[in-house]
Amino acid sequence: MRSLEGLKAVVTGAAGGIGAPLSRLLREAAVHVTGIDQALCQECDATVFCDLGDDAELHMLCDRLRADPPDILVNVAGVMCFGPHDRQEFSRLELCYRVNLVVPVALAQAVAGPMRARGSGQIVNIGSVLGAIPYPWFAAYSSSKAGLAAFSQALQRELHGTGVDVTHVSPRAVRTPFNQGGVERSSILPA
Repeated sequence: MRSLEGLKAVVTGAAGGIGAPLSRLLREAAVHVTGIDQALCQECDATVFCDLGDDAELHMLCDRLRADPPDILVNVAGVMCFGPHDRQEFSRLELCYRVNLVVPVALAQAVAGPMRARGSGQIVNIGSVLGAIPYPWFAAYSSSKAGLAAFSQALQRELHGTGVDVTHVSPRAVRTPFNQGGVERSSILPA
């Protein structure tokens, strides 16, 4: 495995249950980590406060990444929609698709060109096993994560041979504050 020492990484959702330990591991590998979140990213070298649900803030973040592309982009940020689909508020469904699918697509677009121009880069999209195995009461979440998997596969093929790699990771449920309440009772979490 090649050394990551001295590389720059940007991690969305870096203050969260998956983002924080991932950021810590990257820093232990001597990577300079900038966290993107609405909260302070304790495990990062720097935090960029950003509401990924806000168009203006997302566009500013894309401009920033385009101007100073990281070596590694990790899209971890996610929004959970849980419950019967017909009882979900549309604004919540819209936010779920935006953060889980549209934001990673936009950020990958911002960095892919500069990464290709320099001949190196890594884009990592954190999906979910629920994108491959749709589960009742997770219709929006499952379909947004399925879309992220398809996007990752297509982009990986598109960037093949350019020095830019795209990786999609589909973890199963993780015990984090993200998965509390009804999600825990749905029995998707390991015992």
